Amino acid sequence: MERDSNAEKARHLTIARSSCGEVRTQVYIGIDIGYIDGEIGQRWIKESREISAMLVGLQRTLKP
Repeated sequence: MERDSNAEKARHLTIARSSCGEVRTQVYIGIDIGYIDGEIGQRWIKESREISAMLVGLQRTLKP
């Protein structure tokens, strides 16, 4: 397999999506314990969901 193959790119995008999920989890925890303001946290959660959607779109462009 080539170094920059579509399969490898898709794998990295999957890892990036997983990282977005981890960020959301940490933001939820931060909100629950009062470390992150709820309004700001909800904005970050929304943004991370948007980024995840963009990553899914990129992944779809790599599939034949």
